[in-house]
Amino acid sequence: VQGIELETSWRITPEFEIYGTGAVTDGDYTSAFPCAIFNTQIVDCQDRDLKGLSPFKSTVGFSLDLPGFADGVFNLDGSWEHSAKFYNNVSN
Repeated sequence: VQGIELETSWRITPEFEIYGTGAVTDGDYTSAFPCAIFNTQIVDCQDRDLKGLSPFKSTVGFSLDLPGFADGVFNLDGSWEHSAKFYNNVSN
């Protein structure tokens, strides 16, 4: 498995920050890999995609601190995550 990942953030004001991440990965089975397909037949899955390996994943989000009571702070966070199609079953 090989890949690259980038993480970045920008604090626009002392109270407001935005951030983002992105990752690209790729991988292959390096030798014969027996697996069961939908009808329980055993086949060689070496030519199939790696189970659970997303080729692309990204996140963007923000964090906002708002004044609260008695010198406290309310924190509001939000994020969105995207993951490319990937298989969670080897026989797919």
